[in-house]
Amino acid sequence: MKKKILNGCDLLDNELSFNMLCGKKLGLISNSCALLKNGETVALAINQKYSLFALFSGEHGFNTKKQAGGFDNEVFTESETGIPVYDLFGGNSSLKKAEEVFNKLDCIVFDIQDIGTRYYTYQYTLLDALYLCKKTSTQLVVLDRINPLGCNRIEGNLLESDCISEVGRVAGQPTVTGMTIGEIALWYNDFLNINAEIKVIPCDGLIRDLTIEDTDLLFNPPSPNMRNTDALFLYAGTCLFEGTNLSEGRGTGKPFELFGAPWLDTKKVIDYLQSMPNEDKEVFKGLNFSPCEFTPTFSDYKSEKCNGIQIEIIDKSCVNMFETGLQLINTVREIHPNYIEFSAHLTNLAGTKLILNDDFNPHKYINSQKKELKNFKNKAKKYYIY
Repeated sequence: MKKKILNGCDLLDNELSFNMLCGKKLGLISNSCALLKNGETVALAINQKYSLFALFSGEHGFNTKKQAGGFDNEVFTESETGIPVYDLFGGNSSLKKAEEVFNKLDCIVFDIQDIGTRYYTYQYTLLDALYLCKKTSTQLVVLDRINPLGCNRIEGNLLESDCISEVGRVAGQPTVTGMTIGEIALWYNDFLNINAEIKVIPCDGLIRDLTIEDTDLLFNPPSPNMRNTDALFLYAGTCLFEGTNLSEGRGTGKPFELFGAPWLDTKKVIDYLQSMPNEDKEVFKGLNFSPCEFTPTFSDYKSEKCNGIQIEIIDKSCVNMFETGLQLINTVREIHPNYIEFSAHLTNLAGTKLILNDDFNPHKYINSQKKELKNFKNKAKKYYIY
């Protein structure tokens, strides 16, 4: 039986929410995919119950239609509420304009669905909001949401300080965080010594081992290429292909569920994976790799036929996608040393420059990170809400 869960946005009528929000001039950082269980947007719900004066959007824009790196370039009026929308993703000029609005408000509410992986930028919109709230003496209230991967899953590595970028802004953060967005807010605020005034309205019924598929919550795609829960679980590994000249499936019907290139020899790659030592290929347990062909309609290799490999999840409880992604990249490098290319973005995503070394061994590297992840978890427990 699916576990009944209420996200923070579904608790806007309770006493805690009323005490935090009633009588205040509110701004809301959200998007059109932040829905209550009844299908209503959180923007409409707050506008009907409280005094909402401004909306703010992150990557993909308020309507979540823009592709990676896209944002709302201009202030516009949101059709459902009639409230102006300001951008929080367009860099310093956008943040300066947002700061002017923050100064006119009493409280900023944050409600965007995170996916529990370090590269996903909504958490950095939250981080910008924390800094702005501190600067403007504005309270921040986070409507917490489930981490769809579950909160017992902490994987990968800790971001190294020389790999900080817009897809990883906090050194020491794990690839797969094992925290809800509310818990991340509390950690950021303390770990980075921001010291903003922050409150979290927690989910009701949530326990740490629940993934979104264990609950009665619907998965509302939070961005154009995060279309289903399979992509959600694969993303921590397949997003790494963005830092290579392999397509990660953007422009197809299965982004982050397949990868490839016109020059990829899929049979050799799959044969290589199957012939790896057992200790290295143990990470593939729960996954199946099969050859495919695809032609992207946009992004890398637009209109070119690509030889690809589709990744099918057999058992989500076994999936460790960050190490899988490292192994896949290493395999393609072994088979196609004259074709594979790496950009600086790869080290930003991977969180380490060691991946560029010719003798990089993913399995040994991940094992070397286990103590670091354990130490992170022990320190992070003080911010756990559930």
